[in-house]
Amino acid sequence: ASPSDHGLNFGEYCSDIVSEDPGRYGKIGYRYEQFLTDILNKRELLKQFLSDGETLSPEFNKILSFVTLQKNLESGEIKEILATNSVSILGNGGKAKTDIICSIKLEDQEEEFTLSVKNSTAGQVACHERSASDFEKVLGLSEKDRFLEYIKKFQEFGSWNALISNSCNFSMQDFHNCYEPHRRKLAEWILTGEGEPEENLKSKNQIAQFIFLRRNLQKGERLICQTWDSHIDRLMAISLNSNWDVFGWTYPSDRRGDRIQLKLNLRFFD
Repeated sequence: ASPSDHGLNFGEYCSDIVSEDPGRYGKIGYRYEQFLTDILNKRELLKQFLSDGETLSPEFNKILSFVTLQKNLESGEIKEILATNSVSILGNGGKAKTDIICSIKLEDQEEEFTLSVKNSTAGQVACHERSASDFEKVLGLSEKDRFLEYIKKFQEFGSWNALISNSCNFSMQDFHNCYEPHRRKLAEWILTGEGEPEENLKSKNQIAQFIFLRRNLQKGERLICQTWDSHIDRLMAISLNSNWDVFGWTYPSDRRGDRIQLKLNLRFFD
């Protein structure tokens, strides 16, 4: 049986992925995107939602309730929902920030939205991986920009501690000062794909509008659907103080010196 035969239970959907599989977490992440796509395409769920206002699927309820409110739709207007997780890769070969493209067919028009999906048992997930020169281009930094110095040095050393111990003229406070003007733009690029160079973008659907978060804990799962804009608003309101950033900065395996990897802490802002 294919994973999609397992209906509404994500645990069963992943029953063929063994715990010893070294690529397990990546496969589960991709499988969850497929699971949500299948859920959104189930006509019987839409029928149930239209008649009762909710379904047996918490994911379907969370997404449809949010989207109808966000787009000011009457649920009775909805005729059909079509979702796909086949999203074009970027011109540079990288993965787009959109994981699912969804179209809601109404009586005389169509509403489209794009979802970025984050699913984890951990509190943090990798969300971005690029070179210092990509940061420079997207943020429009000049060669002499102090923030660019930090980005290049971080790529070289791979951690804040290593950067500080090898370079006496860098500090957390100085980093915060030169980072502040770029914080929002960087977060938008990291999380939604907004600001990606035009040659890399093939379609506006590659930019993610909404985020769907799932954190699976022993005591149960937690789900949230919201706009990336509102999520980023809340991230920007977090004072950095004794933390370098709201994102975790590191490097991908075996790529220290030529890539920077950023991680997102899963925060459930209400």
